[in-house]
This record gives sequence, C-alpha cells and structure tokens, in this order.
Amino acid sequence: MSDGGFDAVLAEYLAAVDRGEGPTRDEWIEAHPDHAAELRAFFAGQDAFQSLARPAHGLGAEPWSEELPVGFVLGPYRIESVVGFGGM
Repeated sequence: MSDGGFDAVLAEYLAAVDRGEGPTRDEWIEAHPDHAAELRAFFAGQDAFQSLARPAHGLGAEPWSEELPVGFVLGPYRIESVVGFGGM
C-alpha cells in the first residue's frame, strides 16, 4: 500500500479496481486513515455521479449508451420522444 498523498492513494485504489482486485471502500478507508475524510468525499461524489445516469424503471438500458431509449432518466430529465438524429 502507498505511503503517498491522497492522489497516490486514490490512484492505487482505482488501479486495483481496474484489475478486478478492488478492495471494498470501507477496507480502503480503514487502510488509509490519514485520508479517510477525502476518500469518503470521493466515494460520495462517485455515488452522486452514478445516480445521475440511471435507466427509467424497467427499461434495462445501459447508461451512457450511444442511443438513449425513450423513458431514459438523466438527473431530473426524462427522454419523452425522439426529436431528430444525425447531422453534426
């Protein structure tokens, strides 16, 4: 585990997650008590960001797909119909 600053600790966590070795958030916070407040804030921000892109109930669409289906919810917005497509 890293002795570095918060950026190094966070980079190490994200690299472990990318490799599929990701520890739980609680384990990572416990392993790095000097950065616990920053890690909690990062994880809270990550959760808030993920909640912005969620498919409407029952659609099963993947967020961030190239074509968003009618009913897709992004934050306070919901796609009601297709207005147009193509072009620039």
